[in-house]
Amino acid sequence: MRTTMSKRRFLVAGAATLCAPWVLPARAAAPVKFVVPFAAGGSVDILARLLGRHITERTDQQVVVENKAGAGGNLAFSAVAQADPDGQTWLLASETFVVNPSFMQSVPYDPVKDFKPVMLIATLSQLLFAGASSSIVDLDTFIAAAKSNAKGLDIATQGNGSPGHFVSALMTQHGLNVVPVPHRGGGPAVQSVVSGTTAAGVTTLPAAIALVNEKTIRPIAVSTTKRSTFLPDLPTMNERLPGTIVDGWQAMFAPAGTQPEVVGRMNNVLASIIQKPEVRDILLKQCFEPVAGTPDGLGEIVRGDMERWRVIVEKTNIRAG
Repeated sequence: MRTTMSKRRFLVAGAATLCAPWVLPARAAAPVKFVVPFAAGGSVDILARLLGRHITERTDQQVVVENKAGAGGNLAFSAVAQADPDGQTWLLASETFVVNPSFMQSVPYDPVKDFKPVMLIATLSQLLFAGASSSIVDLDTFIAAAKSNAKGLDIATQGNGSPGHFVSALMTQHGLNVVPVPHRGGGPAVQSVVSGTTAAGVTTLPAAIALVNEKTIRPIAVSTTKRSTFLPDLPTMNERLPGTIVDGWQAMFAPAGTQPEVVGRMNNVLASIIQKPEVRDILLKQCFEPVAGTPDGLGEIVRGDMERWRVIVEKTNIRAG
């Protein structure tokens, strides 16, 4: 009985959150800005626009998405770190957020000191893929091509220091001659492979799944610890290249100094939206694994992943130029 009542209270609270006006400490009439550190078409952009649209539709608060690509995401991270902590500016980020402090000699932000964690929204896979007409048809032929190419096999990535960049670097630990080619996000990386400019690519599964379904690109393997629930017949890179593991996530952050009640309200609104069946269906179709975690939970992930990526950077010995 207690469980039923708690569930009812949660559902009522969630409905009230979506129906009530957006409450912010200042400039509530101005649009809320979701800052994305990559070009349009990548997984972070897809997620930001989906959530922003539903917030706009279900509350009286307009949300706009600002794509601020460049400097490996640092332009966006720095802009949000320096933004007023008034609930008007929010950051949608991926692992690059915690990779850069180890990968780069210096960064204009501190992931812990300059931000308030809001929510781990979803987890996702990195996908290794080739063009539909490529001679690379599976992981075995990819490995063979990468080992036999004297000049190095070009691999399109989302940018320097991106998960795809590190996937490529981890591959070299197994004698694969691959050359990461940075792009300004997952969308441009996919198009580079489709056009034949690069032989293969690594980007998030959500950024590539539409073209996989259309058979415009051919999936080769995923980067996660376990096989993807969305492409269960596809091997993990780790099965043939042990240690080539990059587990991905997407999360929201606010500038440090944002009031806890404002962070809590955004977390509640996002949770209510993500739990709606139609939104979960969209996320799952896009190959996101919805999480909807707590601010404290995301804070623990950030601190743990900063150390994990420090170790990976040392192992692969790659740094920003």
